Amino acid sequence: MKIITVAPTSFFSDRGSHIRIYQEAKYLQKLGHEVLVFCYGLGKEMPEIKINRISSNEWYTKVSPGFSWGKIYLDLKMAWRGMFLIKNKKPEVIHAHLFEGLGVAWLARLGAWVLSGFQLQQAPILLDLQGDLRDEFESYNQEKTFAKKIFVNLSYWLVKVADAAVVSSENSLGVLQVKYPQTKFALVKDGIDLEFFKQSEMPAGVEIKEENSELKKISQWKGRDRLLIYTGGMEKGKGVDWLLDAFSFQKPTGWKLLMFGGGHEKEEYRQKVAGQNEICFAEDNSYLALSRYLALAEVAIEPKKDSTESSGKLLNYMAAGLPVICFDTEFNRARLGERGNYLKQEEDFKTVLENLRLGKVNYDLVALSVEKEVAKLEKILREMIGD
Repeated sequence: MKIITVAPTSFFSDRGSHIRIYQEAKYLQKLGHEVLVFCYGLGKEMPEIKINRISSNEWYTKVSPGFSWGKIYLDLKMAWRGMFLIKNKKPEVIHAHLFEGLGVAWLARLGAWVLSGFQLQQAPILLDLQGDLRDEFESYNQEKTFAKKIFVNLSYWLVKVADAAVVSSENSLGVLQVKYPQTKFALVKDGIDLEFFKQSEMPAGVEIKEENSELKKISQWKGRDRLLIYTGGMEKGKGVDWLLDAFSFQKPTGWKLLMFGGGHEKEEYRQKVAGQNEICFAEDNSYLALSRYLALAEVAIEPKKDSTESSGKLLNYMAAGLPVICFDTEFNRARLGERGNYLKQEEDFKTVLENLRLGKVNYDLVALSVEKEVAKLEKILREMIGD
């Protein structure tokens, strides 16, 4: 099957939605399909997958999630370039990530059909979402109320042009099925890349800047203390503000906190806790180095409260066998079950951290493997083309 994956984002950046895009493309290829990821000019190259980019623009440097007005220009640029790509490649199916990916895919497919003299068979479009668009604005762009009003209302019409849709979590599935009843939704969860976590060395040809020296420095800084780790975006809406406050004022003695990730508010957070030796921000934030940083920790934390979005970091914690502290939400319960260390309220942080059981946790990783989830995705794609 020939698949064009439309990802209107600075792929690859080290964050959850990009990990999903990467894993799905990687494992669809392993199943024998021809996958081409079509994305912005900015971003890292990744092993094992083919990427086609629009030309880069010096003024656009955003790699964090969320809306920006500059994305509209880049999305239109993708739609223009995409219609030639679709006309020439003739994909059997178009796999569109995010709401804006659906818009780009629909415009590009329409343009390719016109360019072909109305002869090109229009490939079906599969929409791939992590959550509700309204929640995305609430998490990353609370101040952009005008843009939220426009694009949330537009999404009601836009979702109708998808031939089918998949979502990454049970709670988002329920919300989106009610919100967009005309569209057929299915659940394809984020999965654990067991192959990636079994690797003891970095993939060939990939270098992480000063990775060994930073790991050594962090190990020395940790000393004989226990280490709590957070991995993920450094943006409001992720729960980072609360985590830094809770650790600063509630933590038991003998614990340190490692913050691993990137984001446009990382420096702000670093300044917020300046002078606290118990908190360290890793300079590296590469997904390809993630497993080595997780290996330094005794416990991991997901500080985000309820949302329709899934949490890929939770799966990474589980793959590393770490006990996980998180809020008692539907999504977290669905993944961790009775093995989670749940916060009923913010003030529970110290109590939960003091009383949890340390040591490697044997999660059922096979049931959560990305290969199992991509097999579901492949079945949906085959049904869309009548295979």
